[in-house]
Amino acid sequence: MGRKNCKYDINLSMPTSDEELKNLRKKILKALEKLMKEQIRSLAMSDKEKKSYYDDIMKNILSFKELDQK
Repeated sequence: MGRKNCKYDINLSMPTSDEELKNLRKKILKALEKLMKEQIRSLAMSDKEKKSYYDDIMKNILSFKELDQK
């Protein structure tokens, strides 16, 4: 099964406030989550293994959420 030919454009600018930094982190997390879902769907695993793999990855990524609690 071939992979989709997807392109991701991420435009970044230097945040000037804490609020802008938090918004940037949220956008990056959403883009990363979408990318992970698409890549995991293409793996040769059972659906149960894919879900477990996805949950583990997202749990690790979201564990850094306390950065937004400043």
